[in-house]
Amino acid sequence: MRRQSTRAALVGALAVTLAACATGSGETTGTEDGSTDDGGGGQFDSAAELSGELEIMGFGLGDDVATSRFEVAEEAVGPEVSVNPIEGALDIQQFLTSVASGNPPDLIITGRDQIGTFASRGAIIPLGQCIEGEGIVIDDYRDAALEQVTFAGEVYAIPEFNSIQLTMANADLLEAAGLGIEDVNGSDWEAITAANEAMSVTEGGQLTVIGYDSKLPEFLPLWAHSNGVDLISADGRTAQINDPAVVEALEWALEIYDAQGGFGTVKALRDSADFFGSENQFATDTLGAMAFEQWYLNVLNDVSPDVSMAFDALYDQNGEPMAFGGGNAWAITNGSGNPEAACRFARAMTEVDTWIVAAENRIALREEEGARSPASSPATRPPTN
Repeated sequence: MRRQSTRAALVGALAVTLAACATGSGETTGTEDGSTDDGGGGQFDSAAELSGELEIMGFGLGDDVATSRFEVAEEAVGPEVSVNPIEGALDIQQFLTSVASGNPPDLIITGRDQIGTFASRGAIIPLGQCIEGEGIVIDDYRDAALEQVTFAGEVYAIPEFNSIQLTMANADLLEAAGLGIEDVNGSDWEAITAANEAMSVTEGGQLTVIGYDSKLPEFLPLWAHSNGVDLISADGRTAQINDPAVVEALEWALEIYDAQGGFGTVKALRDSADFFGSENQFATDTLGAMAFEQWYLNVLNDVSPDVSMAFDALYDQNGEPMAFGGGNAWAITNGSGNPEAACRFARAMTEVDTWIVAAENRIALREEEGARSPASSPATRPPTN
């Protein structure tokens, strides 16, 4: 029954992925005076003075990096633009309802896997003329990030940052079990199975230490890729979830949970952790190892810097490093009342210089606090000389 439940969740996740690969068409047009127009009423000019309201959905000022970048972007649109961010992650249903009712926000930030769906439904506009008019240096953005926001040959969003997966482990638990990071870095599934058995602890019928968390359902694409197949075909049109190699990967990842009492048992202990706090699962010795996005190193650096940790890339079974990239992107809504300000704000939020300002501010802040300075991973390439 646990396997059926997990498979259902994975099928649901795959449906979202396939929806993001929907096909359709976008159109951009020019105006009689030679200025640029996006097909949705906006005219873009990087030298224009802007005014009016700019409502943003899906963005929050949760940390110093977000705040630093927001201040740069707010300055870029100018003092005559009143920027109003709506706190919290994007509520997809609320957003689509606002578009259908003719009262959408001007700008949204959302996961890049949603861009194809929004574009196919006409909820967001193509950004070709925005990119040209505002002088957005599209070559500064990583190719993989751009591919995720390109639909029917048109760029529909400006990428913000990349997330990739690393192997993270409690070094003390590894050492106590006579193991090293190479035993849990993904290159040998049998080694992970053995490490999971060696590090997991069950007392009185209750799981108290997760040996290894295979992170289902989210990371099934990684395990399938490690086993030589992807969940969808290269052209994004054919589901391959029934491929024997995918099934084998799923069964192995589920066996990691079954050895610890089942998916529900592991998830309950995982969810009880103070994930973003000083009592996180590594600090409390309740997790041996897992693969997770690189940004979590920043969290651990801040809240539990003295915990003994070991890190590595994540590898496939051929010993090659692997990861899938994801992240957010900025999109202008269809019906935006201020697409010009939305475009400039998106440009400023994602520019290399903006990330440098945020990084410098973070370094200064960490030096004031006496803490170590973590790294960030924008979707723009680092500047080159």
